[in-house]
Amino acid sequence: MNSGNITARLLRQFPQGAFSQLIGRASELRVPSLLLRPVIASFAKVYDVDVHEAEIPAQGFESFDDFFTRRLRSDARPLASGETIMAAPSDGKVIDVGPISGGGELFIKGQQYTFEELLGGEQDKRLQGGSFAVLYLSPRDYHRVHCPLDARVCRWWRITGTRHPVNALGMRFVPKLFASNERVVVHLYSEHVGDFYLVMVAAAGVGNIELSFDPECRNGEASRKQYSETDWPHLEKGEELGVFHLGSTVVLLTTKESNIIASVASGEMLRMGQALGHKASDE
Repeated sequence: MNSGNITARLLRQFPQGAFSQLIGRASELRVPSLLLRPVIASFAKVYDVDVHEAEIPAQGFESFDDFFTRRLRSDARPLASGETIMAAPSDGKVIDVGPISGGGELFIKGQQYTFEELLGGEQDKRLQGGSFAVLYLSPRDYHRVHCPLDARVCRWWRITGTRHPVNALGMRFVPKLFASNERVVVHLYSEHVGDFYLVMVAAAGVGNIELSFDPECRNGEASRKQYSETDWPHLEKGEELGVFHLGSTVVLLTTKESNIIASVASGEMLRMGQALGHKASDE
């Protein structure tokens, strides 16, 4: 058995669910500031975290999760203006960006997916011929996710699954990684661009994925919610949409009707609010 097969087997056999729960609970423990401060300082040094852009509570952070999900100063992430300019929903590295084929296929780091797989079986044919972008959030990044456009939330659903790492190792050795890990899908509609989907993908060590506009989306439970015209949440561009309690990945899927052209390339580092793409008619 070669080293690649051994690595893949170890990743499959690793108890990612129990590990993620353990890390999640540990990160939420209230710790005396004298003990927590050096831990945060060491983490920030190792991962080059810019702590100065954070909103630090007067009493300091009370848990590692408080630090990891820190809010930022209001001027820390300028927002790309324009009704049809799609802003990056999070900090992160552009893992891949490109078209969705007429048959619904897309390629992420050389692996073929379909949009139905990423959405847990949802068959929205309007995504055929659309586009996608994948952003990986590293430990140094800001881990709150924001709405890329003025939009209303049509529905959301949580898909249970594995908690494999979404780093280079996981993407190389875990087949269909982004379609097998636990994730939360949010279907949104913009009057200026049309329908699009934002997928928050969990990873090893992620304690929870939280939706800021709806506390009914609970960790580890397969659930869904559809809103009517009288109760759908409306999010302004740049408004907080969700939170990763520890790190992971965001996948954006847009429809053919949206006609979104990417403003970024694979490998590019983004900060939340930067221009990610725009409607082609704006050229």
